[in-house]
Amino acid sequence: MRRVLAVFMIFLFIFPLTAQAAPRLEQYYHPSETRTKGQIIWKLSGLGKPSEPLILVPDDKLIILAGSKMLCINLQGSLLWETKIGNGKMGNPIVTKNGSIFTAGKGMVAETKINGAKGWSFTALPGGKDKEPQLAGGSDNLIYLPLPYALYALDTNGHTVWNFSPWDNSDRFTIKTSDKRSFMDCAADEQTFYGVYADKKADYKLVAIDSRGNRLWTYWLGELIGVNILPGEQERVYVTATLKPSKQPGGSQSSSGKLNQGRIY
Repeated sequence: MRRVLAVFMIFLFIFPLTAQAAPRLEQYYHPSETRTKGQIIWKLSGLGKPSEPLILVPDDKLIILAGSKMLCINLQGSLLWETKIGNGKMGNPIVTKNGSIFTAGKGMVAETKINGAKGWSFTALPGGKDKEPQLAGGSDNLIYLPLPYALYALDTNGHTVWNFSPWDNSDRFTIKTSDKRSFMDCAADEQTFYGVYADKKADYKLVAIDSRGNRLWTYWLGELIGVNILPGEQERVYVTATLKPSKQPGGSQSSSGKLNQGRIY
């Protein structure tokens, strides 16, 4: 009997039972805490699959992107409006002080008013194979749309202020480079647009372009699997980069490559 019990315990250790979702909110109390119960205020279902984080817009409303749909919910849990804003997945939206919401699609930018009404839309040649469109907001109400062959700076009325092209000097001698270029992240402050892009999967660069469309500098980051850009004060920008694990001759990953993937610049 003991042998059977021992075998059963080993089986549970190797193949644990699948945990089931709790049917209600469970409470855990620390001895020093008051016994104030947490409670679910509201729950809203049937919204589709959210494709970007929630954002809070003026007048205390929540905006959700689900594929090509945008949904607006008030803080009482009521769906206020829903609208289709493009074809395919849309990128993380930008909200301006007047409440307009701007989202990027494949080669396009669309404006949505805070009441759900559609505003202007800007369309350019898409190109490239970006899985998630990028968009950044900067100074003087500029909106930056990075595309594989150019960077567009738009005003909040949908007009092109300037465009920057090419990304690299080598682009002047070929028309195929833009098809391979992809963007991993972008951001902007009052003076500068920052973007991380690659012509090849293993060759990522950080580029800085000022608000007049002049390239300031580029910095090679290497083989990446993730990156985040945070513009700071005093003309500084902070970048967290997750490097692709290095491989030893023969194709195996080195132990140091697994342990040293993260960097902050």
